[in-house]
Amino acid sequence: QDLAVHKLLRGKKSLSRLISLLRYFQRVRNPLQMTHVSTAEPSSQSNLLVPSAGSTERPTRSNLSSYGASDDSDDSVPRNDSSASFELLLPRKSDQERGKSKIKRFLRNKRRVRIAATLLALSGVIAVICSCLGRSSGGVSSGLSGAKKNIPFSTLDPVKDLGLYPLSRPEDSRPPHALLGNSQQQALPTNAWYQNLLLVRGEPSDVQRAYTMPYILDLVGPVPGLRAHPNHLDASTNVVQLSFVDSHGLTLGAVAPDLDSAEPPSNRYSVVSTTALAATLKWHSFPMSASIVKGMPYTTMHYPKPLSMLPTIASEMKLSSPPLADGTIKIKCEKGHATRVESELQLSFQGSDFTWLVFFSQPVNVKCIEQPEGLNAAEVILQVTELADTDDGNSSNLEDLTVRAALLNSCTNGENQIFCGHQKSASNIKEFAKLLRERAHLYPGPNADVDYDIDSEKDEAILKFNWDVHNMRVQSDGEQVAPASYLRRDADGGTTSDDTEEQQVDLITYALPHHLPRMSNDYTPWGKDKFCTTSLIGPICLANGSSWHLAEELPPLAFQAQRPPRTETVKAIANALSTDLSYHLAHYYQRGAGDTYFSGKMLARMARVLLVAEELINLCNPKAHGLLDYALSLDEAKDYAKVCKSIKLPSQDEMNAAVSRLRSSTEVWINGTAETPFVYDSHWGGVISCGCQFDSKTSACSNQFPDCPSIQDPGMNFGNGFYNDHHFHYGYHIYAAATVSHFDNDWGRKHFEQVLYLVRDIANPSKDDVYFPKCRQKDWYQGNSWASGVVRPFPNGRNQESSSEAIAAYEAVSLFGNEMMTAWSNERNTKNAEVAARIRDVGRLLTATEIRAADYYWHVRKHDESMQIYPAIYAQSAVGMLWTQMAQFQTWFGSAAFLAIGIQLLPLTAISESRDKPTWIRELYPEFAESCGAVDDCITQGWSVLQLATLATVGHADLAVEKAKE
Repeated sequence: QDLAVHKLLRGKKSLSRLISLLRYFQRVRNPLQMTHVSTAEPSSQSNLLVPSAGSTERPTRSNLSSYGASDDSDDSVPRNDSSASFELLLPRKSDQERGKSKIKRFLRNKRRVRIAATLLALSGVIAVICSCLGRSSGGVSSGLSGAKKNIPFSTLDPVKDLGLYPLSRPEDSRPPHALLGNSQQQALPTNAWYQNLLLVRGEPSDVQRAYTMPYILDLVGPVPGLRAHPNHLDASTNVVQLSFVDSHGLTLGAVAPDLDSAEPPSNRYSVVSTTALAATLKWHSFPMSASIVKGMPYTTMHYPKPLSMLPTIASEMKLSSPPLADGTIKIKCEKGHATRVESELQLSFQGSDFTWLVFFSQPVNVKCIEQPEGLNAAEVILQVTELADTDDGNSSNLEDLTVRAALLNSCTNGENQIFCGHQKSASNIKEFAKLLRERAHLYPGPNADVDYDIDSEKDEAILKFNWDVHNMRVQSDGEQVAPASYLRRDADGGTTSDDTEEQQVDLITYALPHHLPRMSNDYTPWGKDKFCTTSLIGPICLANGSSWHLAEELPPLAFQAQRPPRTETVKAIANALSTDLSYHLAHYYQRGAGDTYFSGKMLARMARVLLVAEELINLCNPKAHGLLDYALSLDEAKDYAKVCKSIKLPSQDEMNAAVSRLRSSTEVWINGTAETPFVYDSHWGGVISCGCQFDSKTSACSNQFPDCPSIQDPGMNFGNGFYNDHHFHYGYHIYAAATVSHFDNDWGRKHFEQVLYLVRDIANPSKDDVYFPKCRQKDWYQGNSWASGVVRPFPNGRNQESSSEAIAAYEAVSLFGNEMMTAWSNERNTKNAEVAARIRDVGRLLTATEIRAADYYWHVRKHDESMQIYPAIYAQSAVGMLWTQMAQFQTWFGSAAFLAIGIQLLPLTAISESRDKPTWIRELYPEFAESCGAVDDCITQGWSVLQLATLATVGHADLAVEKAKE
């Protein structure tokens, strides 16, 4: 069929070849209705070998390319591998992907326009012939939308159904009792952006914080509640860090009515719900709650009816002027004096020089107390003593109260030089105040979350941020809280009456640098560079909308790059393969002993070598050119034919042996026979390695399950037992499994669910899979993943070192899905083929968002004005480690420049060309080369391979090849 496509497009339009082409396109439309494959015991050679010329086996999909197009091929004939002799012909990518490639190349070629017109004219004939071929109309969905995207990949119990050992964690590493009510109904977050808030036992400390952008939030203010910290950047040549002064924060909280005699209230809280965008907290001392949401310009606290506490705004700084109620009324800070506030307070403080706006969902009576007794840390508090009567004289104390606070001005009187250096103009402050007042009643709710639609045929997705918008002027019963005379302050402090129908406005939320270019003017009607402030990862600006729909271009999906290797390099590649293809994994890794990171890297290395060998063999076989992921011109094909005559290709036996080694070494880690077995942790919800106490004398583990040291030692296996780096580790294993499945569909089908428990651990798309959290490491708002798990809450929050390994992990997920889509389609297993299609699509979306985040926040480009993320003083071309509150040019294992740069470049797979923009590589190369040449470690540890890859990228491929030979 591939040959028929090529010949037909060259103008030889025989009826027989047209029929073959129609068969081919029909399969693209209906990929499930493919060749029947024997359901006998899987063969170790499945999908690697095809019949030799002397075989009597009939052509099927798995060997048709070796014969060219066949007019009378009968795809219903089962394979009979046991009775045939074989010669090497490597497998192909899926019909669906291959068909797309053929169609795109066809339509791009202007010389083929007449043929395209002819085919269109024959559309009626096509329909008749296809119907005569006996194909059904079923098929795999080309993308995810609607309900299908929320279907889990699997709901099999990792212990009961898949046979993993159940693990019982020690009490001190289990989820805190306050976390989500200690519920075991659902797997819990382990790597979320708000994870520090979840890692609390007893009273919180100042490390229980979250960076929502723009605020850093903690829970240790002068009263129980939520304290918000405006922050600034401290930067040097190697580090950019968020800094703030504890005492400059503003707390929304509560105190007891009998404050003078009460015991110091507890700051303890529970996390009652979480989503990708929000974490909702509830305090123990008082029945108040707050949702912490990414990008929120206000903090928000809810107080249920009837009020059993005194809602309180507290500061550790003195007031610089009397509080201003509703723009005109100055509040006296006198004992026993309460002032009616219709909707708003304006508070300005000494020391910090900050001015805040505080908004109330309904009229309240407020008392101002300076240096309150019993609250030693507080300089001033403003208490809501009661809800004020409405205009009709009725008490409103039976309604919930919502209080919101937003920073208006960080340079009120010019006293804070840190903030005043980049302060907004007075006119911008005036407009900003108006905007904050207009939108204060709208707030994001606890169900703010991320959704998506994926169209694989168009290679695009729509990422949806749904902010779960609530209106604090409307109660749950739909009644208006504020009276008709509710006054909204304008920028000058004047009032505007709301007697007429309220102006239709929408939620405002801060958007990040990688969001803004994809936002239409509807999201930023005031412009994309207005109402902006600083963040760790560049300027963030207010965007309009109860939801955001952002387009995401999906990267190419293939084991191969999108173009062939240069003919000049083919001989060197062949020579390297003669050694690399015979590589044997260390015996202990073959037994599944040791760590899951380096074992995975070695497996992925073996897989990559096999794939390179496959590509070279297909390049040198004209009949197999249709199996490549790129098109060759006639001249290119001639050039490769010429160079291929002078090289020695891997033999059939060498390929068979390499596939066999990879298959057995991959399988031992997932089939339960490893010396270091994977186990299931039901406390957090995930697959972890039991851990190996490696005895170097015996090259074996001295421990056996149930003795699992990984849950006792956070440093073992890079903290895998505490959910560190799971995507790094498992991504390599999944890549190896995808490669084995590529060469051996039977193996992929047999071990589908076993590989899938690793996929589910890092890329589960659905809450209905209760055994794993949704997309464990992904921060959908920021785009990147977080590698750090539940070891402890670091003061700088979450971190990720290798952006490139995160990208490779999700690339592996998509490749596994793609290979299994083909494997299950061959078996006409519609259900599993659709699961595989979802795995492919989710993997592509995870990959695309990870690439975008890496490009913005790890890849530093000084000479591109559109990509100025970090302060100019930061002199490096890459970020070695990104934390939620810090970026640094360093790694966990050293500070040399070649380490910080190199860890953003490995592994080298097909996705690397989408990952590494040439403009960035050109900027980093001089520094990389200088650092790598300064010490022997760069060569002895293998980092120089990456330096040579960048040398080729900047235009010196020949030199890179020569140095590689050295």
